[in-house]
Amino acid sequence: MGRTGQNAGRGPGGGKVGGGGSHGGFGGWSWINNNSKGYNALPNDSAEDPQLPGSSGCTSAYGNDGVGGGVVRIEATGVVRIDGTVSADAPSHTGTGNNAAGAGGTVNVRCARIEGTGWISADGGCSYTCGGSSTYGGPGGGGRI
Repeated sequence: MGRTGQNAGRGPGGGKVGGGGSHGGFGGWSWINNNSKGYNALPNDSAEDPQLPGSSGCTSAYGNDGVGGGVVRIEATGVVRIDGTVSADAPSHTGTGNNAAGAGGTVNVRCARIEGTGWISADGGCSYTCGGSSTYGGPGGGGRI
């Protein structure tokens, strides 16, 4: 099953006032409007059986929303072999501006055993400045695996 992440400050961990989206971890905060702190929502979803896509970041007065990562669910009765990449990462901002990023989504694997040399990720998106919290838009929190 594949599902896309939330956008426009949406989802249970949607960023507030320039904050990055939250999911498995907190989204980053930002400094906005004459040094008042932007907010982020609490982490959410089940740690044992995650189901939700990543929540989005919230636009600041100076930028755009960042969408959250999607949902990947793999179910098998035996072995699942992963030799590539399985990702529910939120996209990072590559343009100019001050943007709050979305949270990583969900990768939910149910099987007897996982094998292989691959990579599984549900990373939060990087805000424009991408070095902790940006001036006007926070990075997204990590997702759930």
